[in-house]
Amino acid sequence: MVEKKRINFCGKLLGAGHPAFLVAEIGFNHNGDVELAKRMIESAANNGADAVKLQTFVAREMISNSLLADDPDHPGNEIPFYEFFQRYELSRA
Repeated sequence: MVEKKRINFCGKLLGAGHPAFLVAEIGFNHNGDVELAKRMIESAANNGADAVKLQTFVAREMISNSLLADDPDHPGNEIPFYEFFQRYELSRA
């Protein structure tokens, strides 16, 4: 008989015979708004999520200012990718 492996992750048993660990994907759909991110986390928890996954970053550390993206606020215009991603940064506070 094969031993069923399980682990304890933050007080929840994971593995064969235990419920799935549900991770809600928020990504950067918070639009850089900390209060919106908090509401999304609360909603995920209220709907059964065990965890959430966010994307946070500092645009100046990962994006070149010379690349262009379509401006979502002004169709037909372009803005630097740096500015586009800057909109989705969460504050470090």
